[in-house]
Amino acid sequence: MLQIVSLLLPPLVGDDSGIILEVDAGVGGQEAMLFTKEVFDMYMNYAAYKGWSFSIVSYDETDVGKTSQLVVSLISVY
Repeated sequence: MLQIVSLLLPPLVGDDSGIILEVDAGVGGQEAMLFTKEVFDMYMNYAAYKGWSFSIVSYDETDVGKTSQLVVSLISVY
């Protein structure tokens, strides 16, 4: 089904470009920061599985070693 749809729809401008992914802890304290790291790991494992290349743009940790914000550039997503 997906192949049929991709053949019927014309390619969009920017389909060959990458994306910027931002994972932010927001409100929730240390539990939110732990979840931020888990979500980031999940996305990076999926990117590696799909063969996408990525680079970390920004990685912010608190003074106790928790992850508060991560920004990643994913290349060759499509």
